[in-house]
Amino acid sequence: MKYLGSNRAKQFEKTKQKKKQGLF
Repeated sequence: MKYLGSNRAKQFEKTKQKKKQGLF
């Protein structure tokens, strides 16, 4: 469960960066 949450957090971080760059 903890691992899944960590993975999800990483994915969220990636999405946030994409949005910042305007790719998403």
